[in-house]
Amino acid sequence: MTFALKELRGKTDDELVEWLSGWKEGTKFHIAGMIELRRRQERPNEIRGWAAIFFSAFAILISVFALITKSASGT
Repeated sequence: MTFALKELRGKTDDELVEWLSGWKEGTKFHIAGMIELRRRQERPNEIRGWAAIFFSAFAILISVFALITKSASGT
């Protein structure tokens, strides 16, 4: 199945759907095609997740910096 996943990553979406339709449901190649299709569909969610983590960490750093500067000024 590994060679099929490498082969599928190079296909366009239309080519992938056409390739997928040529296999009987439940075969290892059909499952590999479905995995690749799902990976492509979930990619935007993965990017949004990493962006949310980055911005959250940045906000925490700014909050800690503000807390340190406020306590250092004595107010």
